[in-house]
Amino acid sequence: MDNSTFTVVCSCPKGFVVGSNKRACIRDECTVDNGGCSHFCVHRDYNDHSHCQCPVKDLVLRQDGKTCESPDVNVTCTDQHMQLDLLRSAFHGLNESQLQLADPSCQGTGNHTFITFRAPLHGCGTIMNFTNSSVVYSNIVSTRPNYLSLMSGVVTWAGTIEIPFECKYARDHWITGSFKPVVEKLRFKEKGRGNLTFDIQQFQTDNFSTPYSEKDYPVSVKIRDQMYFVLSVNTTSPDVKLFADTCKATPSSSPFDFLQFNFIING
Repeated sequence: MDNSTFTVVCSCPKGFVVGSNKRACIRDECTVDNGGCSHFCVHRDYNDHSHCQCPVKDLVLRQDGKTCESPDVNVTCTDQHMQLDLLRSAFHGLNESQLQLADPSCQGTGNHTFITFRAPLHGCGTIMNFTNSSVVYSNIVSTRPNYLSLMSGVVTWAGTIEIPFECKYARDHWITGSFKPVVEKLRFKEKGRGNLTFDIQQFQTDNFSTPYSEKDYPVSVKIRDQMYFVLSVNTTSPDVKLFADTCKATPSSSPFDFLQFNFIING
């Protein structure tokens, strides 16, 4: 027998990779939902676990260790629109004329520092979806198909850009209006989460034509007097409807007060 050197190479079945000891097969975590990564999922050789990577240096991982984001992009959510601000210097000579929203007719604006796109919640290709707890609006900024011809002699890289962005708004809110009998003050308080604006108004009669003004408060009411309230949500969306699930009276501003009188239960 000669002194030849032999090398043993191990391989694993689908769904597994060779572990750090180069002998055992371990489960490939990247085969299940890409390991939860938004972009690249790779295995660490030294501890047999996967981790997420971003495709370019301009993207960094969030604290969740799964999602890549750009520190040069900012999203602002209001009850009327979504706004995406891009740091101009980070996008290699591109300007607002070479970029578009989902609806190409919606153009961005810009200044020396930023490129800005403002997408109405119901326009410019914005899509609305519902989850159990949120209303989600989404759109996308991307390079126009002919963006290279719009560069006006600027030498730049030939890659394209796609930046999906979204805003989430909570679906459930508590808003409260409190009152006490004649000798007590009427306190009025609103609570909300997210950016949709809810309102509650108290009216003087059942024809709901004349609301109480700020100078009328505190409003004094007698026991067994009728009171008239209107609830509303400030939005231009025809698809967002206000649903009064529960209406109650409590001796305090808390809807969870032990003593309460229910007017509406489960709609």
